[in-house]
Amino acid sequence: MAWAFSRIAKYIHHHWDEALKRFGKLNNHVQETLTGVRTLRALGLEARSDAELAQLAEAAAHSSFEAQRGEAAFEPVVGVSLVSATAIALTVGGYLVWHGQLTIGALTSFNMYLVQLIWPMFAAGWVLSLLQRGSAAWQRLQPVLDAAPDVADGGDQTELAPGALVFDNLTFHYTEDAAAALRQVSVDLPPGRTLGVVGPTGSGKSTLLKLLLRQYPLQQGAIRWDGADIADYRLATLRAAISWVPQEAFLFSATVAENIALARPEASQADIERVARLAAVHEDILRLPKGYQTPVGEKGVALSGGQRQRVAIARALLADAPLLLLDDALSAVDTQTETQILQHLREARRGRSVIIVSHRLSAVADADHIIALHHGHIAEQGSHEQLLQGDGWYASQWRYQQLEASLDAI
Repeated sequence: MAWAFSRIAKYIHHHWDEALKRFGKLNNHVQETLTGVRTLRALGLEARSDAELAQLAEAAAHSSFEAQRGEAAFEPVVGVSLVSATAIALTVGGYLVWHGQLTIGALTSFNMYLVQLIWPMFAAGWVLSLLQRGSAAWQRLQPVLDAAPDVADGGDQTELAPGALVFDNLTFHYTEDAAAALRQVSVDLPPGRTLGVVGPTGSGKSTLLKLLLRQYPLQQGAIRWDGADIADYRLATLRAAISWVPQEAFLFSATVAENIALARPEASQADIERVARLAAVHEDILRLPKGYQTPVGEKGVALSGGQRQRVAIARALLADAPLLLLDDALSAVDTQTETQILQHLREARRGRSVIIVSHRLSAVADADHIIALHHGHIAEQGSHEQLLQGDGWYASQWRYQQLEASLDAI
């Protein structure tokens, strides 16, 4: 029985591991299909997606069936083993009783004890089956649980006062053999000022913010805030001092008010409406079926792209952190709404430092200092007027965007 249990346990472990892998692929396919259902329908790929789903489901079902078949083998193994043991015990015991070497009472007691082993053996098989399921699942989780964070939280400072932000000679590669995403970038941002970061796609704008947020470890150079290296601060302390609005704003399956008050759940309705007005989304919210209590659905599906971005901006403003990062966070709004939001930000800044990353130069025109990145290095920098006089990439891009805006207005 022990030999059979060992073989069955290995069989179950293998097939449960395979079943979990295939079920994971099935889940990934379902999630991708539901997320991109409009794209699949637009391209007429429903039949291919259905065929792939059927294939993945069949593979997962087959592995699960094999694992269940292994589990079902425990009961017959126990039954056959105990029946065989009983037969052997009666045969050998009868022989010993016939020759006077064993009493009938002892033989009877031995067989009664043998029968009492049936349930413990069934239970042992059931527990062994559960252990193999858990072991297969644990092995899939182990690499994730054992993985060390890319950015070590080794800082010891738990307080961060508003101060000057300094990027000192930053150079960063995503991989060793890849081109530098940033090359020797140096810029100072005094407290309470606004820095504009522009440049073509892939020039390193978002990378600069990711390094500031410590989503990646610094490789060369340093970032100092209030005179201290950002690595000296606890990650929680650093990130609590930054309000970040990414281009793809993420909203949770909650109401509009709950999404805005995410960082400050205790915020009053008046505070929520105040920041919503600053983000130019208050009127849009009032037009929703339940106003601020309208559920936005999974990932904010009930709102448009521009509304999601403005709700995320309102959420960042309510957090009232010393540093506000806008990573192309106005890309989904029209020029008029963008101008309105930027005007509100200037009025409500109250000494807060702001970094605005944008493809539209109108979003950074009023910034105190602007840097234009090209292939990871600073190609131009200065105020809006200085860059226009320089007649470089910034000036040509400004003229092109102004011409484009005038044509759209016709």
